[in-house]
Amino acid sequence: MFIMALLLILAACSDIQKMEIETVLDARNSAVSAGNINAYSRLLMKSYKDGDQDKFDVVSKMLRLFRQFDAMEMKTFNRTIRILDDSHAQCEQIYHLRVKADNTWREMNQREQILLTRTPAGWQISGGL
Repeated sequence: MFIMALLLILAACSDIQKMEIETVLDARNSAVSAGNINAYSRLLMKSYKDGDQDKFDVVSKMLRLFRQFDAMEMKTFNRTIRILDDSHAQCEQIYHLRVKADNTWREMNQREQILLTRTPAGWQISGGL
C-alpha cells in the first residue's frame, strides 16, 4: 500500500513538472509570435550554454530575426517531455515557424530538442536553441 501511494505521489509530481515546462515552452511560442525579446530572454537561464552559444548569442540572433521580418508566428506540435532528474528535463517537439517579409509569408517546420533546468525562479531553457 505504501509503495502504491509513493508511486502515485511521484507520478503527480512528474505531471506537475511537465505542466510547468509546457507553460515555459508555450511562453516561448508567444514571445516569438509577439516579437517580444524581453519575454523571450526571461525564458533562458543566465548560464544558458549550447555548444559555443551562450544566452547573449541566442537572444541577439532572435533580436535580428525580429528586426528582419515584419511578422512571425510560432506553433509547436508533437511535444514529448522527459523529466531527467529533479532539476533537468528534455523536450522534443516540432515547431512551425511562419515569417512575413515583403508581404510574403514563408514557412518552415523543424524538429528540435530543448533542455530545461529548474531554477529558484522556475523552469528555464538551458540549451538546444
